[in-house]
This record gives sequence, C-alpha cells and structure tokens, in this order.
Amino acid sequence: HKQMATKSLRVTVIDASRLPAADSNGFSDPYCCVALQQGPRAKKFDHKHCHTKTRIIKKVNFLQQFLSLFNSETLDLDPRWNETFDLQAKATDYLRFYIFDHDLLRDDFLAWVEIPVSQFIKEPFLSTSLTLK
Repeated sequence: HKQMATKSLRVTVIDASRLPAADSNGFSDPYCCVALQQGPRAKKFDHKHCHTKTRIIKKVNFLQQFLSLFNSETLDLDPRWNETFDLQAKATDYLRFYIFDHDLLRDDFLAWVEIPVSQFIKEPFLSTSLTLK
C-alpha cells in the first residue's frame, strides 16, 4: 500500500467579517484554527486538534465596552489576522477553517468554512473569499 504524496501549501488567513458576538458583553475574542482533514467534517471539532491557528484578536477593553453602550457600531466583529502558514497536504484533504471565540474556561465555536485541497491543483495561486457557515 503506497502512501499518498503530500504537497506544500501556503495559506494566508486574512480576515473574517460579521462574526457573531459570543460573549455576554457583545464582543468576541476570535481566532482561526486551520486544519487539514479527510472526509466529511466532524459534527464537533476540538480546537486542540488544529494544525495551526492565528493569534487571538482581543476585543474587550474598558473603552470599547463603555462606547458600545452608546453606539453599537463600535463593536468590531470583523477580525483581521493577515497570517500565513505553510502546510503539507494530500490532494484528498480538505482545508478547513474553524473560527472560535477564546474564553478562559472553554472556547466557543463561531463559524467554519472548507475548500478541497484538489482545488489548489487546478489553480495553484488561488485567491478567494469564502462564506462562513
């Protein structure tokens, strides 16, 4: 049984928009988990199984909380990471992005999106926007 070859894959996670507010204060502290997986997406995904992840975008500070009492537009739920990762992927893998809200006790799942790695074989320099689910 021959092992399937892997290909180098460079992925840049730029941003997300209109994330749900996961915390009771109307904010989220989002990060994006990047995973290479085979087959259908698991119903529950544990952030501890990420191949790599972005930094946490901290949204909570006293000034933002105070201003949000008067203007809901000050709640920024559009994180910008602009982080690049080098991965080794098989052509049958799915590149999945899971967005979580960081909390002290347990991180909350916010959204996800996937793209088959085979798409990169057709278009090696793919630049696209994906709609979160």
